[in-house]
Formats: sequence, C-alpha cells, structure tokens
Amino acid sequence: MRRWIRGFVLLLMVLTIGVKPVKAIENEIKELKCNNESIKAMENIEYVIKTDGDDLIKLDFKVFDHNKKEILNYFQNSSPPFFAGDSIDIDLKFNENGIYYIIVYLKKFGSDEVVHEKEYKVNCGNVSEESDTPEKTPAKNDTSNNNSSKKEDVNKDVARGEKIAYLTFDDGPSANTYKILDILDKYNIKATFFVLGKNAENNKTILKKIHENGHVIGNHSYSHEYKYIYSDVDNLISEINKTDEIIKSVIQGYDNKIFRFPGGSFHRTEGKKAVDELGYKHFNWHIDSGDTRASLVPANQIKENVINNLWKKKIVILFHDAGGKKTTPDALPGIIEELIDRGYRFEALVEDSFKSF
Repeated sequence: MRRWIRGFVLLLMVLTIGVKPVKAIENEIKELKCNNESIKAMENIEYVIKTDGDDLIKLDFKVFDHNKKEILNYFQNSSPPFFAGDSIDIDLKFNENGIYYIIVYLKKFGSDEVVHEKEYKVNCGNVSEESDTPEKTPAKNDTSNNNSSKKEDVNKDVARGEKIAYLTFDDGPSANTYKILDILDKYNIKATFFVLGKNAENNKTILKKIHENGHVIGNHSYSHEYKYIYSDVDNLISEINKTDEIIKSVIQGYDNKIFRFPGGSFHRTEGKKAVDELGYKHFNWHIDSGDTRASLVPANQIKENVINNLWKKKIVILFHDAGGKKTTPDALPGIIEELIDRGYRFEALVEDSFKSF
C-alpha cells in the first residue's frame, strides 16, 4: 500500500512540474586524474545532455572499490536539477591507491528512473588488477608535498579565476542582513541580494546599507505570494515594477535588471517570456543551501548542503535573508573558507554573468 501511495505521489510530482520523456542523452567524463598520493577524479568533467525542451535531469554519481563495494555517493540522493547542456565540475580525493569504478546514473527529474548509465574505471597508483594491493601512502605528518602543493593549486585557481562562486540571498532585507554584511565584509566578498519589495519598503536603512557596502541588489517580487503572482502574468509584472520603484526611491540611480522568481523559474514558460520582454535577466541557482527546509536548520547542515554539492566551476548558491534564518549567517564563514580552499573566488551577479536560467 505504501509503495502504491509513493508511486502516486511521484507521478503527481512529474505531472505537476511537467517533465517530458527524455529523448536522448550523452554522458561523458572528459578527464580523470590520479597520482601516488590521491585520486583526483573528474577535475574537468563535461556532461553533454541532449534532451527535449526543458527536461530536467537528476544525477547519481557513485564510486566503488575493486570489489564493487560502494564507498561514495557524491550527491547523496539530493542531486540538483540539471539542464540540457550542463557542464559540471567535481573534485574528489581518496587517500589510498587502488582500482576504482565510477558509475554515473542520469535519471528523470521527479523520479528514480535511470535513463542513462555509464561506468569508468580508474587505476590509481598503477596497481595491478590481480593483487590490487595499495601502495604505501605518505605518513600523516609528512606534509612537505601535500599541503604546499594544495595551497599552490588554490592560489593558481584563484589567480586564473577558473572557479567563481556567486553567493545570493533571497527574501530580505531584514534584521538578519547586518550580520550577513559583516561576514561578507570580513572576507571582502561581494554578493547579490534578491530583495522583496514589502521588506525593502519596511527596511530602507538596511537596503541602503547593502548598496553602500558594494553588493548587488536584485528584484524578487513584492509579496512572494505564489498564488497571486503566478495566477496571472500581469500580477508578476506588476510586482516587479512595484519593487523596482521602491528600490529606486532609496538608491539613487538604481537600474539593475536582474530578477529571481519566487520558488525559481522552472517551467514557468509564460512568466519567463514576460520577464525577458521586460528587459530582465532571471537567475535561479545551482545549489540550494537548504536553510528553509526547517524553521531553523543547523548551521553545520547548511554547510554540508553546500559543500557536498559543488559541481560547477561557476556556481550560484542560494541562501535566505529572512529574519528568522539566524543559522544562515552562522554557516557562512565555514562555507566561504571551504570555497576559498577549493580555489573559488567570489563575484556578485550582474546581467552578463550568465544567460537567463
């Protein structure tokens, strides 16, 4: 009975979000690397996903040892939706030499149906297939090669600007904004705040502070009320214009044309067309920090939600600036430091950062 109910719920989800059958998929890993100290798999991966229209794809990325025992599920069953033509970047490290198998499963978004599967074999450390005996790894206290090379790689990545993280904060401004701004200032990071018109109207001083600190302000509608906004495209446009006027009344010369749909733009075809015609770029996100999955999500869980899903070189991360989300600022320092350690630099979104997505 439970299985039948679960199947019905999944079917309802698929019908609701309108995912169409996947026609064709190509799934290719461009580069695999490993050395005597660790396996660095998929430092440069590109997935070419050929689908029909706006189909969304889930990804399961699993690593197995030589006995085909699973040792890692990269996305831990919380894969973000992938769009046709997405490229992803995954950096994995294992400290033992050996033979590994990487299996990538592409699934229909909204279900667990596998539509494509591909296996890759990696021999790390030139281990013989007969014995698969791990070679001696460096002692833990031998950091002469490990730590120094890691810092050099990070500095090179930052200098080349290969990895960029866009920190975005929705639903503010609020009393919580000040703490977020302090943390961003500490790390000299510029971020993007998608504000609600009703909150900007009631927190003009905070809105002005965001601007004075050099951050980008984007439009996130006036009310965030799904039922009203999405019942008629004219309501959506009206809310965008109303919020725009409020921001302009506080920030002289404000003329940003970036927008984030409440709940995301996924399958809102009519709304996306209207926003485009209004001259706005709309941006979703690649990683949801998960800070709204409960009334107060622990800071360490928010950090894990972000770090466990780093899969692109240019990545937009969703946080929330609502007054009740007090653990979001608590999670930020650890997330920022981990991103820096992995070679990311930070930018605020502007109209030409991405095509609308």
